Amino acid sequence: MSLMTKPSKEYNELVEEYKKLHTDTTMFPGKSVVKYAHYIRSIVRDNKCKTLLDYGCGKGYLYEPNHPYAEVKLGKTLDDFLGISKVTCYDPGVEKFSKLPDERSDLVIAVDVMEHIPAQDLEWVVDTILSYADKAAFFNVACYEALKTFSNGKNVHVTVEKPNWWVDLIKKIWYDKHRNRVTAHITFEEVEERFLSTGIFKTHVFYSC
Repeated sequence: MSLMTKPSKEYNELVEEYKKLHTDTTMFPGKSVVKYAHYIRSIVRDNKCKTLLDYGCGKGYLYEPNHPYAEVKLGKTLDDFLGISKVTCYDPGVEKFSKLPDERSDLVIAVDVMEHIPAQDLEWVVDTILSYADKAAFFNVACYEALKTFSNGKNVHVTVEKPNWWVDLIKKIWYDKHRNRVTAHITFEEVEERFLSTGIFKTHVFYSC
């Protein structure tokens, strides 16, 4: 699939940290996708997608029947909401989702993923995501520090950059290697204000190539 380089030492160390964090059943449930479900559904329809790879799916609760994360927000599982017939989940921090598939999917989504990747590993990760897409890819990137930290105190958003920085990175890899096969859609979250009592007020930026 992708011309992957060897993951950095930092990348492998972070995977081990995420395995520890995932022992908490409430941590990284994978519900961030809900905010973009309608937008992703339009990509599915426009590109006639039937299969989906959720890259960095967390615990994948949105795909579990009757799970409240999906039921409350969507009234059904995310794959049913999107009209997808087959979903593959991947997350190196979750044992049952820790292996990448052998085949491509029509659509690959990576929501709340890129900012968790060390900067030196981003090119091969983006390339991998685009390599697994047959028709379209959807990225969502947070451009701010998270409220969560690792056990050593380091912020879980290890790469924090402005939207234009991410556009340049993703667009270059897309244009050089994948533009003839895949459309790429990118959304960003930026913080306008942070309140200790209510969390974060976010703005959204959309970009497609």
